Amino acid sequence: MPNNEGDLFCAGSTWTPEGKLLVAGGTAIYGSGGQGWGGGELIYLFDPLLPLPQAWVLQDERMLRPRWYPTLTMLGDAQDRVLSFGGLSLGLTDVKNTYEEYTVKIDASTGLAQSDSVSVSPVLYDGPDPPPGSFGNDHWLGLYPRTNLLSNGEVFLSGYTQDSASLEHVTGVSDSDWNHDDTAEVRRHGGGSVLFPNFAGYEDVIMAIGGRNNAGTTNVVTDSVQWARISGASPSAWIWNDSWPDLGQARWRANTTLLPDGSVLVVGGNTVPGNETTEVPTTTSERFYLDAQGVGHWQSNLPAPNGPRTYHSAAVLLPSGKVFIAGGNSRDWDYQVYVPGYLTSGLEQPVLTNVPGVINYGANQVVQISHLDMASTDVERIVLMRPASVTHHNDYDQRYVELDVLSATDTSITVAAPLDANHAPRGYYMVFAVSAQGTPSEAGWTLLR
Repeated sequence: MPNNEGDLFCAGSTWTPEGKLLVAGGTAIYGSGGQGWGGGELIYLFDPLLPLPQAWVLQDERMLRPRWYPTLTMLGDAQDRVLSFGGLSLGLTDVKNTYEEYTVKIDASTGLAQSDSVSVSPVLYDGPDPPPGSFGNDHWLGLYPRTNLLSNGEVFLSGYTQDSASLEHVTGVSDSDWNHDDTAEVRRHGGGSVLFPNFAGYEDVIMAIGGRNNAGTTNVVTDSVQWARISGASPSAWIWNDSWPDLGQARWRANTTLLPDGSVLVVGGNTVPGNETTEVPTTTSERFYLDAQGVGHWQSNLPAPNGPRTYHSAAVLLPSGKVFIAGGNSRDWDYQVYVPGYLTSGLEQPVLTNVPGVINYGANQVVQISHLDMASTDVERIVLMRPASVTHHNDYDQRYVELDVLSATDTSITVAAPLDANHAPRGYYMVFAVSAQGTPSEAGWTLLR
């Protein structure tokens, strides 16, 4: 980084509408020699189409506060704003229970950036007050607060504690409107949180998976799985539901990845509390899915990786439908590719022959497919999936958007695009055709705007 100002390790990131990765925060001071970790305040845009080092553009403006472990969330409003939540500044007790706002300048007629620049709002916004009777670092916006954009434009925070909140962000005021709830089953330090796929009536459902339950004198790794339907709930009215089965293996610091068949893959993680020197990793992978009756199940007889994937590892969905799994504290330099069962079942994949280069909100779009005259390739779903932006075993930006099918022929499917950017933020998406048996095609790419 310029002037020895740290690096992007422990930063937050999200994809912008023109297909660049916005990266903010990171590590300016490493926790050694008796000093705490210090957050960075630099902002970068990364263009994957340019060679290095030109791909990285340092922004003139800086974050309002240094942030170590922040979460970035793209909003669905016309200004294409990004909110940067939480993180630490210096030391593990210097929690920034605040968030700030950035705007990426976009040409509305093309959906492309006018320049490689990000502007920073001068207003610093408050997070929710710590819950009554809270202890230690029980701030809402602490280490990588789990935030997701909902279809009503609100942002939902699941976080590390048993407390969750939804936010109606109001521009230009320091105290936005937060709704609170404290009914989650356990604390989930280092747990997983995903916006569940939007099929079968599950829009705006948050799924919370595993984690370390360190409430009071308790310090155990949990197998707990809960879900809550958020959008449309009155303040503090969402309910954390226990109807889905728990994990087969309790774990924290595991990767949770959405797959194009609508299932959730859980890979790696640690089975005991403690730091990196005392970890007991698991090589068991699990896949959550809903059956035809809407009942949840975990599949645990998945192929085992050739070694542990622990803290700081990553799992990334590829356009092929495979999953790239890499890194981790115990193995920095290698990777494997996981091939899900939908690609080894013997069923032939659907084939996309033409995907619209641009999909407009609210419009009907035709997706061309190859008709192979086989029941196994009858396409049932067209799915948009946001490209990966993974750090510290979580991707808070991942999104599975099933499009409504309006009509179909042997060689084409007409679908309805999302109504607006709250349902799916502007930007590039992978497009999958999925058969009635759950077998996905290889993905095409489209720009949603």
